[in-house]
Amino acid sequence: MTTLVLLAGCTSSTKKDTSYAPSAARSVLTSPSLAYLTNEKDSEKVTAAQWQFMAKKYYQSKSYARALRAANQALGKNNQLVTAREIAMMSALKLSKNNVSVYHNNEVMAEPEKAKIKETLNDVITLVNTEKKL
Repeated sequence: MTTLVLLAGCTSSTKKDTSYAPSAARSVLTSPSLAYLTNEKDSEKVTAAQWQFMAKKYYQSKSYARALRAANQALGKNNQLVTAREIAMMSALKLSKNNVSVYHNNEVMAEPEKAKIKETLNDVITLVNTEKKL
C-alpha cells in the first residue's frame, strides 16, 4: 500500500523542468577537457601512439596524474599498447604512494600504517623498474 502511494505521488508530481538547457550542459560535460594534455583541439584526432608518447613524456617529467590520463586515452584507442599499460600502472602506483601522506587524521590511518603502505608501494615500484625502465 505505501509503495503504491509513493509511486502515485512520484508519477503525479514529476514534471519536466525547463528552467535550464540540459542539452547545452550535457554537450559541455560529456567529454572531459583534454586541452591541458595536448595542443590538439579535438582529442579524437590524436592517435594512440601520440597519446602514448605524451604519457611517457609526462611520466618522465613526474607528472603522474597527466601521464595516467594520457596513458588511459592511448589504451582507449588501442588496448594492446604495452608501454601505455605500463605507464598507467606505474603512474597509478606513484600517485598512490604520493597520496598516502594526505591522510592527516591519524585515527583514520596511523603513521606506522602509512609508512608500511609507502614502503610496500616503493618495493613494488622498485621491482617493476628493475624489470623494465620507462
